[in-house]
Amino acid sequence: MNINVSIPTEVKGEATLTGNININTALKALEDVSLFGEVKNTNQSVIFSQFGDIVIDSTNVNLNGLIYVPYGDVNITAQNLNLNNVIIIADTITFNCPSVNANYSSDVAEFVGTKSENEKIIILDTKNL
Repeated sequence: MNINVSIPTEVKGEATLTGNININTALKALEDVSLFGEVKNTNQSVIFSQFGDIVIDSTNVNLNGLIYVPYGDVNITAQNLNLNNVIIIADTITFNCPSVNANYSSDVAEFVGTKSENEKIIILDTKNL
């Protein structure tokens, strides 16, 4: 099945798509986003999971745009993974791919920045409580 997401789509729960998927706009889910099938293409799109994870399991994955999972994980399993002008923001990012092609974009780097913010770590001493 060919699936083309060409209008911004918001899902109140989990979003699961199976087939040859082309995403050309925003796909947002409150919970998990799962994409399965043979080919996944994103073209300057946004894939956003507000409180869940993003799982992509496919033979060929071509990503271009933003993958945003502020409180979850991105897990991509593919035979061939192409990352072109893509930004991935998540707690963890896992690639299970024997062939990865990643291209650096100075425009994207300038837009999001190349340095992480310092995260403050608080350690509680429970012995003296």
